[in-house]
Amino acid sequence: MSLKKILAIVIIAFAGLCSSAQAGIITTLDFQSGVGAVGAALDNTVVGTPVTANITAIPGLTITAVGAATDAMADLNATGSGFGINSSGTDDSDGVETALGESISFSFNLPVTILDIEFENIVNSATSTEVAEFGGFNLPGTGLGTGDTFTFTPPLSFAAGAPILFQEISGDGVSLQFLTIEAQPVIPEPSSFALLGFGSFLMMARRRRR
Repeated sequence: MSLKKILAIVIIAFAGLCSSAQAGIITTLDFQSGVGAVGAALDNTVVGTPVTANITAIPGLTITAVGAATDAMADLNATGSGFGINSSGTDDSDGVETALGESISFSFNLPVTILDIEFENIVNSATSTEVAEFGGFNLPGTGLGTGDTFTFTPPLSFAAGAPILFQEISGDGVSLQFLTIEAQPVIPEPSSFALLGFGSFLMMARRRRR
């Protein structure tokens, strides 16, 4: 086999490896309190303190959450039905409530695309004033009830480290249940090996020519 053919094969293989590494993985994040849920890993963190959890389905991806509330002793709260903030007082729903100044800011360490979302305690009625905001997108309770999935069209894309705000615009407390995202995993080894092999091949070819 000629040197040109071998070089062509190596280049094609290397390009294929690089393109496969660019493929994104889609996964659904569970913000409830079950074992292995993202919500369980973020639970019980006092507002104002960032907390980070690994997204095991996408290697190298982490999510960080930090809560805000008028009650300085409030904390992030994962329950069997959703994720929010636990503040003192009878008005707290363990979701996020505008009346209590509650909100949660999320961020990912890698670029992500958000495909859909599902809430708990969002009211679906013709006269509903329940409105939640996620990532700058307002989602009204009208036409979107508890357990209903809302698909973002087009999907929402966020850069690494970009804040993604979750809050209630109006109503009586909304909890986050599920979030479907897509992100590219961090898999450095295969591409590193391919690059090393490609470099070694070029060195050998140059030596043979000499």
